[in-house]
Amino acid sequence: MKRLISSFLCIFMLLTMIVGCTTQETPEETIQNNTEINEEINDEVLENKEVLENKADVVIVGAGLAGITAAIEAVENGAEVIILELSDVIGGNARYAAGYISGAVTSLQEAAGIEDSYDTFYEDLQKLARGSENLDLEIARFYADHSGENIEWLISRGVEFVPEPHYGVYEPLNVKRVYTVDGGGFSLVETLLIPFQQYIDEGKITLLTDTRVTNLIIDDNGVVTGVKDANGVMYNGKSTIIATGGYAADKEEMSKLYDNYIVYGPDTTT
Repeated sequence: MKRLISSFLCIFMLLTMIVGCTTQETPEETIQNNTEINEEINDEVLENKEVLENKADVVIVGAGLAGITAAIEAVENGAEVIILELSDVIGGNARYAAGYISGAVTSLQEAAGIEDSYDTFYEDLQKLARGSENLDLEIARFYADHSGENIEWLISRGVEFVPEPHYGVYEPLNVKRVYTVDGGGFSLVETLLIPFQQYIDEGKITLLTDTRVTNLIIDDNGVVTGVKDANGVMYNGKSTIIATGGYAADKEEMSKLYDNYIVYGPDTTT
Protein backbone atom coordinates (compact mmCIF):
# COMPACT_ATOMS: atom_id res chain seq x y z
CA MET A 1 0.00 0.00 0.00
CA LYS A 2 2.92 2.36 0.68
CA ARG A 3 4.11 1.78 -2.88
CA LEU A 4 0.59 2.46 -4.18
CA ILE A 5 0.35 5.80 -2.37
CA SER A 6 3.85 6.83 -3.42
CA SER A 7 3.37 6.06 -7.11
CA PHE A 8 -0.08 7.65 -7.23
CA LEU A 9 0.91 10.88 -5.52
CA CYS A 10 3.99 11.37 -7.68
CA ILE A 11 2.04 10.90 -10.91
CA PHE A 12 -0.85 13.06 -9.68
CA MET A 13 1.54 15.95 -9.11
CA LEU A 14 3.17 15.44 -12.51
CA LEU A 15 0.01 15.62 -14.61
CA THR A 16 0.77 18.96 -16.21
CA MET A 17 4.29 17.85 -17.14
CA ILE A 18 3.75 14.33 -18.51
CA VAL A 19 3.49 13.50 -22.17
CA GLY A 20 3.95 10.05 -23.58
CA CYS A 21 5.95 7.06 -24.57
CA THR A 22 7.69 5.47 -27.50
CA THR A 23 5.69 3.48 -29.98
CA GLN A 24 6.80 1.63 -33.08
CA GLU A 25 3.55 2.48 -34.83
CA THR A 26 2.78 5.37 -37.12
CA PRO A 27 0.64 8.21 -35.67
CA GLU A 28 -2.30 6.95 -37.72
CA GLU A 29 -1.93 3.44 -36.32
CA THR A 30 -1.59 4.83 -32.80
CA ILE A 31 -4.83 6.80 -33.10
CA GLN A 32 -6.66 3.81 -34.56
CA ASN A 33 -5.44 1.44 -31.86
CA ASN A 34 -6.25 3.83 -29.04
CA THR A 35 -9.72 4.39 -30.49
CA GLU A 36 -10.31 0.64 -30.57
CA ILE A 37 -9.20 0.30 -26.94
CA ASN A 38 -11.53 3.15 -25.89
CA GLU A 39 -14.41 1.53 -27.77
CA GLU A 40 -13.79 -1.74 -25.92
CA ILE A 41 -13.71 0.15 -22.62
CA ASN A 42 -16.97 1.96 -23.44
CA ASP A 43 -18.65 -1.39 -24.18
CA GLU A 44 -17.49 -2.60 -20.77
CA VAL A 45 -18.89 0.58 -19.19
CA LEU A 46 -22.37 -0.18 -20.50
CA GLU A 47 -22.22 -3.67 -19.07
CA ASN A 48 -20.91 -2.47 -15.72
CA LYS A 49 -23.67 0.11 -15.34
CA GLU A 50 -26.18 -2.74 -15.23
CA VAL A 51 -24.40 -4.84 -12.59
CA LEU A 52 -22.61 -2.20 -10.52
CA GLU A 53 -23.03 -2.76 -6.78
CA ASN A 54 -21.50 0.63 -5.93
CA LYS A 55 -18.93 -0.88 -3.58
CA ALA A 56 -15.21 -1.42 -4.03
CA ASP A 57 -11.98 -1.40 -2.10
CA VAL A 58 -10.96 1.83 -3.85
CA VAL A 59 -13.12 4.52 -5.46
CA ILE A 60 -11.25 6.82 -7.85
CA VAL A 61 -12.64 10.07 -9.24
CA GLY A 62 -11.04 10.96 -12.57
CA ALA A 63 -9.77 8.67 -15.32
CA GLY A 64 -6.90 10.79 -16.51
CA LEU A 65 -3.29 9.70 -16.17
CA ALA A 66 -3.35 9.90 -12.37
CA GLY A 67 -6.61 7.97 -12.07
CA ILE A 68 -5.57 5.29 -14.56
CA THR A 69 -2.23 4.85 -12.80
CA ALA A 70 -3.86 4.73 -9.38
CA ALA A 71 -6.31 2.09 -10.60
CA ILE A 72 -3.52 -0.09 -12.01
CA GLU A 73 -1.49 0.17 -8.82
CA ALA A 74 -4.53 -0.50 -6.64
CA VAL A 75 -5.41 -3.66 -8.54
CA GLU A 76 -1.83 -4.86 -8.42
CA ASN A 77 -1.92 -4.39 -4.66
CA GLY A 78 -4.98 -6.64 -4.41
CA ALA A 79 -7.85 -4.11 -4.55
CA GLU A 80 -11.03 -3.95 -6.58
CA VAL A 81 -11.64 -0.51 -8.11
CA ILE A 82 -14.47 1.73 -9.27
CA ILE A 83 -13.26 4.68 -11.35
CA LEU A 84 -15.57 7.54 -12.35
CA GLU A 85 -14.88 9.95 -15.23
CA LEU A 86 -16.72 13.17 -16.12
CA SER A 87 -15.87 13.00 -19.83
CA ASP A 88 -16.91 10.38 -22.35
CA VAL A 89 -13.25 9.56 -23.04
CA ILE A 90 -10.40 8.75 -20.70
CA GLY A 91 -6.82 9.98 -20.52
CA GLY A 92 -7.48 13.53 -19.37
CA ASN A 93 -4.95 16.29 -19.83
CA ALA A 94 -2.15 13.79 -20.57
CA ARG A 95 -3.59 13.23 -24.05
CA TYR A 96 -2.64 16.82 -24.94
CA ALA A 97 0.48 17.37 -22.83
CA ALA A 98 3.77 18.50 -24.34
CA GLY A 99 6.11 15.77 -23.22
CA TYR A 100 8.16 16.47 -20.10
CA ILE A 101 8.43 14.69 -16.75
CA SER A 102 10.75 15.64 -13.91
CA GLY A 103 12.32 13.37 -11.33
CA ALA A 104 15.41 13.31 -9.16
CA VAL A 105 18.05 10.58 -8.86
CA THR A 106 17.04 8.35 -11.78
CA SER A 107 18.69 5.72 -13.91
CA LEU A 108 18.49 8.13 -16.85
CA GLN A 109 20.55 10.70 -14.95
CA GLU A 110 23.04 8.05 -13.92
CA ALA A 111 23.46 6.90 -17.52
CA ALA A 112 24.07 10.50 -18.58
CA GLY A 113 26.59 11.12 -15.78
CA ILE A 114 24.37 13.71 -14.04
CA GLU A 115 24.57 14.11 -10.28
CA ASP A 116 21.39 15.10 -8.48
CA SER A 117 19.80 14.94 -5.04
CA TYR A 118 16.35 15.01 -3.50
CA ASP A 119 17.28 18.11 -1.51
CA THR A 120 18.24 20.01 -4.66
CA PHE A 121 14.94 19.13 -6.29
CA TYR A 122 13.07 20.21 -3.14
CA GLU A 123 14.77 23.61 -3.41
CA ASP A 124 13.76 23.82 -7.07
CA LEU A 125 10.12 23.16 -6.26
CA GLN A 126 10.06 26.11 -3.88
CA LYS A 127 11.62 28.32 -6.53
CA LEU A 128 9.04 27.25 -9.13
CA ALA A 129 6.25 27.99 -6.65
CA ARG A 130 7.53 31.55 -6.17
CA GLY A 131 8.41 30.81 -2.56
CA SER A 132 7.75 28.17 0.07
CA GLU A 133 4.62 29.97 1.23
CA ASN A 134 2.90 29.03 -2.04
CA LEU A 135 3.07 25.26 -1.65
CA ASP A 136 2.57 22.53 0.90
CA LEU A 137 6.10 21.77 2.03
CA GLU A 138 5.23 18.28 3.25
CA ILE A 139 3.85 17.30 -0.15
CA ALA A 140 6.74 19.03 -1.94
CA ARG A 141 9.21 17.06 0.16
CA PHE A 142 7.39 13.81 -0.59
CA TYR A 143 7.32 14.63 -4.29
CA ALA A 144 11.03 15.44 -4.42
CA ASP A 145 11.92 12.24 -2.57
CA HIS A 146 9.74 9.92 -4.68
CA SER A 147 9.60 11.49 -8.16
CA GLY A 148 12.47 9.33 -9.36
CA GLU A 149 10.47 6.22 -8.45
CA ASN A 150 7.76 7.48 -10.77
CA ILE A 151 10.18 7.66 -13.70
CA GLU A 152 11.41 4.14 -13.00
CA TRP A 153 7.82 2.88 -12.77
CA LEU A 154 7.05 4.28 -16.22
CA ILE A 155 10.22 2.71 -17.63
CA SER A 156 9.18 -0.64 -16.16
CA ARG A 157 5.89 -0.27 -18.05
CA GLY A 158 7.66 0.07 -21.37
CA VAL A 159 7.79 3.85 -21.62
CA GLU A 160 10.92 5.01 -23.44
CA PHE A 161 12.53 8.39 -22.89
CA VAL A 162 14.91 10.46 -24.98
CA PRO A 163 18.28 9.50 -23.44
CA GLU A 164 19.55 12.96 -22.46
CA PRO A 165 17.75 14.72 -19.58
CA HIS A 166 17.49 18.52 -19.79
CA TYR A 167 16.83 21.55 -17.61
CA GLY A 168 13.25 22.05 -18.74
CA VAL A 169 11.52 24.43 -21.10
CA TYR A 170 9.18 26.71 -19.19
CA GLU A 171 11.44 27.50 -16.25
CA PRO A 172 14.87 25.85 -16.14
CA LEU A 173 15.65 23.70 -13.13
CA ASN A 174 19.01 23.81 -11.38
CA VAL A 175 19.92 20.28 -12.54
CA LYS A 176 19.11 18.33 -15.70
CA ARG A 177 16.21 16.29 -14.35
CA VAL A 178 13.50 16.80 -16.96
CA TYR A 179 12.90 13.87 -19.30
CA THR A 180 11.21 13.86 -22.69
CA VAL A 181 8.93 10.91 -23.31
CA ASP A 182 9.23 9.65 -26.85
CA GLY A 183 5.83 9.51 -28.49
CA GLY A 184 3.71 12.15 -26.76
CA GLY A 185 1.00 12.06 -24.15
CA PHE A 186 -1.46 10.26 -26.40
CA SER A 187 0.81 7.23 -26.72
CA LEU A 188 1.58 7.31 -22.99
CA VAL A 189 -2.12 6.94 -22.26
CA GLU A 190 -2.32 4.17 -24.87
CA THR A 191 0.48 2.26 -23.17
CA LEU A 192 -1.19 2.42 -19.76
CA LEU A 193 -4.54 1.48 -21.25
CA ILE A 194 -3.17 -1.99 -22.00
CA PRO A 195 -3.05 -3.17 -18.35
CA PHE A 196 -6.02 -0.93 -17.53
CA GLN A 197 -8.17 -2.71 -20.13
CA GLN A 198 -6.88 -6.08 -18.98
CA TYR A 199 -8.08 -5.41 -15.44
CA ILE A 200 -11.47 -4.26 -16.74
CA ASP A 201 -11.78 -7.53 -18.66
CA GLU A 202 -10.89 -9.43 -15.49
CA GLY A 203 -13.57 -7.59 -13.51
CA LYS A 204 -11.08 -5.89 -11.20
CA ILE A 205 -11.80 -2.36 -12.47
CA THR A 206 -15.24 -0.91 -13.10
CA LEU A 207 -15.04 2.21 -15.29
CA LEU A 208 -17.97 4.63 -15.59
CA THR A 209 -17.67 7.55 -17.99
CA ASP A 210 -20.05 10.53 -18.38
CA THR A 211 -20.34 10.54 -14.59
CA ARG A 212 -20.07 13.81 -12.70
CA VAL A 213 -19.11 13.41 -9.05
CA THR A 214 -20.59 16.18 -6.93
CA ASN A 215 -20.10 15.20 -3.27
CA LEU A 216 -17.88 13.28 -0.89
CA ILE A 217 -19.60 10.85 1.46
CA ILE A 218 -18.34 11.52 4.98
CA ASP A 219 -19.32 9.50 8.04
CA ASP A 220 -19.94 10.79 11.57
CA ASN A 221 -16.24 10.48 12.38
CA GLY A 222 -15.23 12.72 9.49
CA VAL A 223 -13.91 9.82 7.40
CA VAL A 224 -14.50 9.88 3.64
CA THR A 225 -16.23 6.63 2.71
CA GLY A 226 -17.00 7.30 -0.94
CA VAL A 227 -18.59 9.76 -3.35
CA LYS A 228 -21.97 10.68 -4.82
CA ASP A 229 -22.65 11.58 -8.44
CA ALA A 230 -24.98 14.19 -9.94
CA ASN A 231 -27.83 11.66 -10.07
CA GLY A 232 -27.51 10.90 -6.37
CA VAL A 233 -25.90 7.50 -6.92
CA MET A 234 -23.40 6.64 -4.17
CA TYR A 235 -20.13 4.78 -4.64
CA ASN A 236 -18.66 3.44 -1.42
CA GLY A 237 -15.07 2.36 -0.88
CA LYS A 238 -12.55 1.63 1.82
CA SER A 239 -10.35 4.29 0.21
CA THR A 240 -11.23 7.24 -2.02
CA ILE A 241 -8.79 8.88 -4.42
CA ILE A 242 -9.52 12.27 -5.98
CA ALA A 243 -7.61 12.41 -9.29
CA THR A 244 -9.50 15.21 -11.03
CA GLY A 245 -6.50 17.23 -12.15
CA GLY A 246 -4.64 20.19 -10.77
CA TYR A 247 -5.49 23.86 -10.53
CA ALA A 248 -4.38 24.80 -14.05
CA ALA A 249 -7.97 25.66 -15.02
CA ASP A 250 -8.28 28.16 -12.16
CA LYS A 251 -7.65 31.43 -14.01
CA GLU A 252 -7.81 33.56 -10.88
CA GLU A 253 -5.21 31.58 -8.94
CA MET A 254 -2.92 30.99 -11.92
CA SER A 255 -2.87 34.70 -12.75
CA LYS A 256 -1.72 35.43 -9.20
CA LEU A 257 1.26 33.10 -9.52
CA TYR A 258 2.29 33.69 -13.13
CA ASP A 259 2.35 36.87 -15.19
CA ASN A 260 0.73 36.70 -18.64
CA TYR A 261 -0.53 33.18 -18.08
CA ILE A 262 -2.79 32.48 -21.07
CA VAL A 263 -3.18 28.69 -21.31
CA TYR A 264 -5.53 26.96 -18.89
CA GLY A 265 -6.55 23.36 -18.31
CA PRO A 266 -9.42 21.68 -20.20
CA ASP A 267 -12.99 21.76 -18.93
CA THR A 268 -12.53 18.38 -17.28
CA THR A 269 -9.73 19.74 -15.09
CA THR A 270 -11.08 20.95 -11.76
